[in-house]
Amino acid sequence: MRSREVLKLFKTLHRTRQHVFKNDTRALEAARLKINEEFKNNKDETSSEKIAELVKIGSDVEFILRTSVLQGVHVDSNQCLYQEKNCCWTTSLSATHRSKNHELGRIKFFWSLLTAA
Repeated sequence: MRSREVLKLFKTLHRTRQHVFKNDTRALEAARLKINEEFKNNKDETSSEKIAELVKIGSDVEFILRTSVLQGVHVDSNQCLYQEKNCCWTTSLSATHRSKNHELGRIKFFWSLLTAA
């Protein structure tokens, strides 16, 4: 029964990744690698309690990705359009937010927070 739950979570995380990071190739690839890495690292786990804990962490990650991640698109050199599911807005960006590694860093930050337990 646990294997079905784990497989369902794996598929759900990948579907969420595809939706949340749509049109962002780098973020899609980084999230794909991280999901696969976490599942591969724990594939030999046999403890029911540990598996339940890992499933809870994975579910929490999926929830945060689905509800808390915004995508930003540069509309000119000084503005970014942020898009959420049902709304969007523009804002000026500081030089630090224009870093090419900003999105990848944010993904790593989310994963490190939720997998550190």
